[in-house]
Amino acid sequence: RRGAGTSRTSTTSVSSRGAAADDPVEPAWIAVAVTRPGRAGVGADVEGRTDYERLAAVYDRGRKLPLEWIDAWRDHLDPYLSAPDLPVLDLGSGTGLWSEAFTTWFEADIVGVEPSHAMRKEAAGKGLRPKVTFVGGEAEHIPLRDGSCACAWLSTVIHHIPDLGACASELRRVVAAGGAVLIRN
Repeated sequence: RRGAGTSRTSTTSVSSRGAAADDPVEPAWIAVAVTRPGRAGVGADVEGRTDYERLAAVYDRGRKLPLEWIDAWRDHLDPYLSAPDLPVLDLGSGTGLWSEAFTTWFEADIVGVEPSHAMRKEAAGKGLRPKVTFVGGEAEHIPLRDGSCACAWLSTVIHHIPDLGACASELRRVVAAGGAVLIRN
């Protein structure tokens, strides 16, 4: 369900420096940060979705792996994330686990798009270097400009996306021509 009659939108986003979306220094590739309430697992509901607003503070305790445990991914991702001209989209970035790995391994700018405000807040609190920005948004409504990303990374997020067709259309729109969509599930 889409929020049971709610039509409010929030323009809250958090950069890696903790700045709010109304901070006048947003990267040029961000169109607008829009989060629609009642979606993407925010709030426990009858469909059994996970409440990421409440879990955000403890999420990494059960999910974070040492970089050396996921280092095999580095070699596989290197052709796509090594010094692209445009930022890399981390769609469904959560607390920034993969964004953090990418900033350690590569020189690419990263934009994490995540619907949960609490998850973005946790990600921003990690002190990732200024090349990482987290914004509010959904897979079906990515708040970035057309052709603004070199590639997209989706890690264990596909099962949270109710409209995969809309997500695919949005990825086609925001990923520059010839860019890859990399899915880890």
